Amino acid sequence: LMLSSALVMAMTYASRVHSNLFTGVGLRFHVQVQWWIGDWADALANQQTLDDWIRSTSAPRLTVVWADRMLGMLHNDLGRPDLACLVLERNLAAARDAAEDQTTVPHLAELARAYAALGRDDEAAATVHEMLDWIDRFDSIGFDCIMPLLTACRWSLTRTKPIDRDILPE
Repeated sequence: LMLSSALVMAMTYASRVHSNLFTGVGLRFHVQVQWWIGDWADALANQQTLDDWIRSTSAPRLTVVWADRMLGMLHNDLGRPDLACLVLERNLAAARDAAEDQTTVPHLAELARAYAALGRDDEAAATVHEMLDWIDRFDSIGFDCIMPLLTACRWSLTRTKPIDRDILPE
């Protein structure tokens, strides 16, 4: 609850000094914290607030990508992978263009989750492969790559077809 309050204060300050990047980051983290602590109704309401804010401002492109990744995660968690795919695919090129582990890798992980849930095994495999390739490009990985790695492990363990060793990085 304290973290959530601190994020609200940070967003208020960022808005007051007209820092669109930090306003968007604050809104996104606020939604994420609410989701993690189980305050799902407020998280969904604040996701809508984030989406409305993006449409009403000149939000930085990276903020839009992060917000869509968050919305894709919410849809995946709620069992709506078809909606997650729509959201995640619309900014896939921008997520790739960011070329950083904290943006590209989690975006690909959520897309792989959606593809797998929809039974689109070939697309899920290609997306997991791409995600692992991105991770392999960095000397060290940040916190944002831990859950995607777990997504890749879960995906590989729950496949109905044997794992094609060609998709795994060397």
